[in-house]
Amino acid sequence: MPTSLRLWSMCISANLGGLLVGLHLALFSGILEMPSFTKDMPFDLTPPIKSVITSALVLGFIAGAIPAGPLCDKYGRRVALMITAALFLSSTIAMAFARKLYQLVLARLVAGLGYAVANVTCTLYTAEVAPPQVRGILVNLYQLLITVGIFASQSVNALIWEHGQWTTPVWLATIPAALMLILVFLLVTESHVWETRPSSEERKTTLLDVWKSASGRKRLVIGCGLAVSQQLTGINAIIFFGPALVSDVLKLETSSAPFIAAAIIGAANVLATVASLGIVERFGRRVLLLTAGPPMISSLLVIGAMRGEIVPTNRTLGVGALLLFVISFAIAYGPVPFLIIAEIFPVAYKGTAMGFCSLVLATACLGLGAFFLPALKVFGGYVFGFFAISVAVSSWFVFTKVPETRNLTLDEVDELLS
Repeated sequence: MPTSLRLWSMCISANLGGLLVGLHLALFSGILEMPSFTKDMPFDLTPPIKSVITSALVLGFIAGAIPAGPLCDKYGRRVALMITAALFLSSTIAMAFARKLYQLVLARLVAGLGYAVANVTCTLYTAEVAPPQVRGILVNLYQLLITVGIFASQSVNALIWEHGQWTTPVWLATIPAALMLILVFLLVTESHVWETRPSSEERKTTLLDVWKSASGRKRLVIGCGLAVSQQLTGINAIIFFGPALVSDVLKLETSSAPFIAAAIIGAANVLATVASLGIVERFGRRVLLLTAGPPMISSLLVIGAMRGEIVPTNRTLGVGALLLFVISFAIAYGPVPFLIIAEIFPVAYKGTAMGFCSLVLATACLGLGAFFLPALKVFGGYVFGFFAISVAVSSWFVFTKVPETRNLTLDEVDELLS
């Protein structure tokens, strides 16, 4: 097999973890609105119950974020990738058979553990095996496949939501999990960077060790700042509660319209992420993040103004604002934080530090998933104003703190931040 083809096959196989993350992020945004789900479950789907089901995935992510790094460092990237696939496969099967709230929550928690391991390992492995000139493209496969998974869930939900069974998209999600397990076993070789670590790095490097170092603190601030920035854009409010959010903001009365609108937004997310693959190595990481800020802020202010009835609801303008927001996010804030976080930490503590950044990201994600619907009810359109302010603060953070790593080897990135 030619080297380039082998490299792509390895990276695609490894980053199927992103596809599984995307599937599970959006899976229940539609299922929670399906008549068949309401019929099968012996409990009322109140907003708090919906938040519990939604947030269980992120709670699992939080629980697994810190262990994921040491797991990856101790047993290797390949083993961690297979564990990712196994966790998603087992949890998805459990979801399909769940008929009680605790069963569903436990299954979502296990999927969250898979999310945690994937979030550390997929990008870490890819950054280590990819040459500098294509590292941005290959690492961004993770975010691209997340968007593909989100779109796939939204599309299936839109097609079957009224007359189909809610278990159909769940069973379909077992296929890529089994495929990832097989492909990683057959095609993925261990990272050379991990295999050739100096023996001195065998000693466990703790987060406290990292924080005591000026260079380590600088890297953690950059990584955690980008993780929080990604979540506080408000993107997962759209992903977690897509149909419900579209219906609430745009006041759509046709029952199928919110699902269709959410699927259209999901398609734009995929296409914009594909576009980011072609420009991330051309223009650089900082430029993309800084350029995305103004259109995201504008979109959020328009959505907030309509939700708060400051301006009349205009469905064309509303869908356009949502699309502009998602496209801008997908080009920059979706893939670039994962890419930079995978580049900035040295192999001595890469897994440990990336695990902590994942914990920070997951905590921000949990807050969004658990409190968005209640906050929307209490504060209305001002919630989107908060997201707009967050994007503005993130732009300042990128401008003042985040270095450009385009076309640098990992050793050169290490020297830059030392």
